[in-house]
Amino acid sequence: MSKVTRTINNHAAVHAAWPGQFSIFGLGVGAEIEGVNPPSQAQIDAAEAAAPDPAVVNQIAALEASITPRRIREAVLGTDGGWLANQEALIAAERSKL
Repeated sequence: MSKVTRTINNHAAVHAAWPGQFSIFGLGVGAEIEGVNPPSQAQIDAAEAAAPDPAVVNQIAALEASITPRRIREAVLGTDGGWLANQEALIAAERSKL
């Protein structure tokens, strides 16, 4: 096991790129990584750059959460005034940003 110091701004992106291979302690400049073969700073930067924007992911989750059983029932009955179709269009627009 070795311990190295790196700059990490997105723990989730780094862990997703190398699942279960090391532990991260801290965030930002001076974060420590402990593991058998820790990634280089260039590898970390590439993983973070490739990660989806958390704000977009959160917006998609919020839009999807607003589609409740009541909203689905109204759409099936045709009484939603196109709300569900509009919501799906908003979700598609956000997904296109990923």
